[in-house]
Formats: sequence, structure tokens, C-alpha cells
Amino acid sequence: MRPTACDADSGHRAPVWMVNWSPDGTRLASASEDGDVCVWDVATGDVLRRLTHYADGVWSVTWSPDGQRLATGGNDGRAGIWDLAADRFVELTGHAGAVWATGFSPDGRTVATGSADAALRIWDVATGRCLHTVPGHPLLIKDLRFSPDGAHLATSCDDKLIRIFDTRSWRELRKLAGHTSHANTVDWSPCGRRVVSCSHDRSVRVWDIASGEQLLAFQAHDDDIDAAAVSPDGRHIASCSHDRSVRLWSLASGALAQELAGHTDEVEWVAWSPDGRRLATASIDACARVFDARTGALLRVLEGRNRAITALAVRSLGDVIALAQGDRTLTLLDRNLDARARAPQAHERGVRALAWLPAGRLISASLDGCARLWTSELLCIDDWKLAAPAHAVAVAPEGNQIAFALEDGSLELRGRDGAACGPRLEAHHGPVYALAWSPDGTSLASAGRDGRVVLSGLRSGGRRSLAGHDEPVFCLAWSRDGSYVASGGRDRIGRVWDRSGHCVQELHGHRLSIRGIGFSPDASRVATSSFDTSVRVFDRVSGHCDQELPGHTREVSTLCWAADGRLLTGSRDGTLRAWHIASRIARVVEPGL
Repeated sequence: MRPTACDADSGHRAPVWMVNWSPDGTRLASASEDGDVCVWDVATGDVLRRLTHYADGVWSVTWSPDGQRLATGGNDGRAGIWDLAADRFVELTGHAGAVWATGFSPDGRTVATGSADAALRIWDVATGRCLHTVPGHPLLIKDLRFSPDGAHLATSCDDKLIRIFDTRSWRELRKLAGHTSHANTVDWSPCGRRVVSCSHDRSVRVWDIASGEQLLAFQAHDDDIDAAAVSPDGRHIASCSHDRSVRLWSLASGALAQELAGHTDEVEWVAWSPDGRRLATASIDACARVFDARTGALLRVLEGRNRAITALAVRSLGDVIALAQGDRTLTLLDRNLDARARAPQAHERGVRALAWLPAGRLISASLDGCARLWTSELLCIDDWKLAAPAHAVAVAPEGNQIAFALEDGSLELRGRDGAACGPRLEAHHGPVYALAWSPDGTSLASAGRDGRVVLSGLRSGGRRSLAGHDEPVFCLAWSRDGSYVASGGRDRIGRVWDRSGHCVQELHGHRLSIRGIGFSPDASRVATSSFDTSVRVFDRVSGHCDQELPGHTREVSTLCWAADGRLLTGSRDGTLRAWHIASRIARVVEPGL
């Protein structure tokens, strides 16, 4: 059976964070970074309702037991209840941070919300009044679920713990400890005696509520797990991951039962239909998908179009800017940011990195496991199959070698003709996210999920690991004179290292993961960009943040400096900004429009 798709223009315009089934299984509600909630007809793929109350992203959407209401939580700190029949929105006011989690009690009379302000709040559905503010969480509450009988509430938190609360007294009954990174989601078995959780530590865990004992723990994916859900019959767990897969596991044994494919980028959420026959997933590719749970067949694609900017590269002369977007489009802009060429759907999966070769050729690297060579008019002239999906690419200063950072933890070296240059370098445990060649061409810096920054000497064969980050590292850059390397990642701290591997400066101030980093042409400043939507410019010597550049409304996923001193930043809000640092004024373009 061929999957059917809706029109992409009627769907979401940014990553979809959550999707949930109506109690009767005929509709799906999806929450997106575009600020909208869409209600879909599952049979036809049509958008029945588009709920547009939020100016910023929506993290959570859940159905009331009668299917008449939706609870939503937004990045702007607002939560609310939509009465679909009456077309009425009741705002739940009180949170001071993004609302990541919402959930109705089984009787539909109360709604619970969890937030980045670490507050768990309980609300009366009829009046919108806050009934309780429940203490106990020190950090962001990622998810929450009422037990089937409504007697308990389970929560997952960034402090790695699962908590169980009594819903009569709102007393904390138990903490479940075992995860080694952020606990992302929590779900109940139908009998109400077990809880299933997942984490960025790549594990799924099953807990006995009465004793607090961990009954089962297994590594379910090769990258961060964002969600896990228990099937209605209690026999299986569905999990989804940044590795773009959805997997089904036996709840009793942890054995793999099924793997579902179809997403082109990270999968953020998975939900079982009420009858257990289908699974719905949400992805950063702006699409939701519906699968047959028994066969794994893809039944329907609820299309969207992700215009997020995922990669940037400036040609050495500064005359051409290349960018990639979440819908896999490549665009070339001139110095004035006017479009000069475009290649839609340049890869089968997300484009993670771009780099310029001498003579004006462009290299793109993708999660589809391919690298492609493009002319200055964006005509594809070569296609190289890599050993694994690629997250980064770097060209040697002389242009004679190209390095690729791969998802399997290795670095692959190619000549400019695409031929392999020796064996792959096994540099990391897990995906490699960032790569940068030293200006003298003797050293390759890499960083990845294992939290290590590694300097590989390509002539000496030596390797040095720089200790400091304790969580995944997403970005790297060399200073133009080769004296320093800068790195940033999930721990929210930018670090500057000297050539000997000593950390000479830490850059503080971001509230969420650092996604981009780079030195100014004279190496006096370091710019960072973050999931928290901000761009900061630091003095390299003092570590002081001299400027914060406002304007982006979503994660700023990539940045680079041009030779003329302009700072270019690309965001998941779909905009490219070219900053004149002295004036803090930016030229803004939306390449996807």
C-alpha cells in the first residue's frame, strides 16, 4: 500500500514536536515550532482545524478524554485549553517558562502542566483556575502522565529523575533514579503498575511503581531518545530517536520487535492509536506520519515544509553565501543577499553541512549518507556514497582533501575527485557532529555525542582528546591563525582551547545548548548561537559577553563570519541575518519565501 500525503502548504512550516490521537482514533492533533496546532482527519489527511494562538512554538498538545478539548503548552510560557466545539480558548496563566508538558486527568476535570520554570501546576478545566502548584522539581519538567485510574501522576525531569505523585494530596511518593541524562518522557502500562521512561542517555527503562524497582533497562537507539509510549494492550513499547528511527520493543523482555522507517530527520514523538493498530510520529522534518503497527508499513504522510536554515558556508572571497534548509533546499545568495541559484530537494534526507572547494565548487553532506558536488549554478556534477550518514564536512586549506564527520563515530577522508584517502579514522564513540580543519592543514578537530573534542594529527598520526565538556558537542571552529579552537554544545558553555589542548577561556551566558560557534577574522572575538534563540559575541581574551544580538525567534542553528567582518546567522525561524557588529544592525532575508 502506497502512503498518501497531504499538500505540504496546508501543513506545518517548522518542526513538529508532538502528535496525539483523539480518543476515537479518527483525528490527530500536532504541535509545532511554527506556533500552530493542527487537527488532522486521519482518513483523508486533511487539516480540519488550525489553531493559531501562539506567536512562538507549541511544545505540547493532548486530548481530553471526551475528545472535545485540547490542552496546549507553548514556548512563551502560556498554557491553555481549547474547546473545539465552542471555538473557545481558556488561557492558563502562571508559568514563568516554556510549557513542555500537558495532560488531562482520566475524568477530564483537571489538567496538569509542567514547565521550564520547574513548576508542576494543576488546573480546573471548567474555570481555568490553578488548584495546586506542586513543589519538588528543580529543573525543566519534560513530560507528565496520569495513571489510568487517576490516582497518581508521573513526571520526567531534566534532573534525570522520574517522580510519582499522589493526586489526592499531591505528595511526592517516589523518585525513580537510573537515567544518566535528561529524562524525556514517561508513560504508564494499562494496568497502572508500571511506568516506562526514556532519556537522552539512549535508554528505555521499565519501573515497578509499588517497589520503585527498575525492572528493565536497555539501549534502544544510537542517539538521543525523545519519546517512548506503551501500547494499549501493554505488550510493546514504541520509541523514537534523533537517529530518525522508530522501534517497537517487548515490554516484558526488551527484545526488538519492529523498526519503522520513513522520516528524513530526527523523530521527536511517537503515539499509539487507541486501538493499538497504528502509530503516529512527529519529526523535525515538519511532517507527521502514520504507520501500521503490525507490519511497519507507512500509511500516510501529513506533510509540512521546514524552512529552517540548517547549514551555512561563505566562499573565501565573501561574494557567495550557500545555505541549506530543513526542506532540503540549497540556495546561493550574492554579497547583497539576493538569491542567485536554488536546488530544491537536493538530498533525500536533511542536509547537515556545506563547504566550498577551490574553483567555486560546493560540497553538501547529508543524513542520507551522500555527499554531492555542485557548480556555482547549483548543478549537481558528482554524488559520493559515504560509509554512514554525515553531520559535518570540512575542506583542507589547500583544497586537496575533504573530511566528513559520520554518524558511526568515524571520519572519512576523500580527495577532491571523491576517491578515498586512506582508511577511516575511528575518532569517537557515537555520532560526530562537528569538524574543522586547522589552517595549516596538519590537524583535524572533531567533536560529537560522546562529549569529546579530538585533535587528530594527520601527518603525525597522533590524537589528543580535550577534556572539559561533559555532554554532546555540536560545533567547532579554528581561529584563522590556527592558535585556537572553540567548541560548544549541550552543556551551554563555549570553550576556547589553545593548540596544546588547554582550555584558556570559558564563555557563559546561554540558557540552552550552543549550536554554532566561530572566531571573528582577527580572532579577537568569538560568536556563539543557541537553542535559546540568542546570538552572543564574546571577547576572546576576557571571556566577557560584549554583545547580545536580538532578533531570531527560534533556535539559531548555524553561524559563520564573512571575510568583511559581517556575522551571518541562520535560524529555525527561516531567516538569515547578516550582522554589522558595531551597529548591531542586521539585514534579514527569508530564503524559503
